[in-house]
Amino acid sequence: MSIMSEIEIFNFIMLIFGIVGAGVFILLFFVSAPYGQHIRKGWGPNINNKLGWFVMEVPTVIVFLILYIIGERKTSTVSIIFFVIWMLHYGQRTFIFPFLIRAKEPMPVTIILFGFIFNGLNTYLQARWIYTLSAPYPDDWIFSPFFIIGVSTSKRYRIE
Repeated sequence: MSIMSEIEIFNFIMLIFGIVGAGVFILLFFVSAPYGQHIRKGWGPNINNKLGWFVMEVPTVIVFLILYIIGERKTSTVSIIFFVIWMLHYGQRTFIFPFLIRAKEPMPVTIILFGFIFNGLNTYLQARWIYTLSAPYPDDWIFSPFFIIGVSTSKRYRIE
């Protein structure tokens, strides 16, 4: 019996994400996710939505930080820029946004658990690829159309 290499595990998680994502995409045409205005009984116990949002998002900060620290390419310009962009975005989503939520509806623990698992695995995929598994990004990559267009099309990263 052979043990899977990390790249095989990585690719397996990517495959599962694709299959589950396609299934959820189809399912959500018929079923509303039970949070916010669509909350309803039958999805388990509910907790405060601010706490729920924090718990759901916290893996995005913790997992990325750990994988950045143990990564092989954390000192390149591109790696540092990716780290800063990620932490600004997900730091805001995790530590600031929950306190800005006006709605009082609680969140089902099952939705929080699904979000926690998704965010943890998605963050692993992103950070592990950037800092260990991919080919190194050259420093001049930040001047490429891929980077410039990608960053400029997202208002979340703009400072205005």
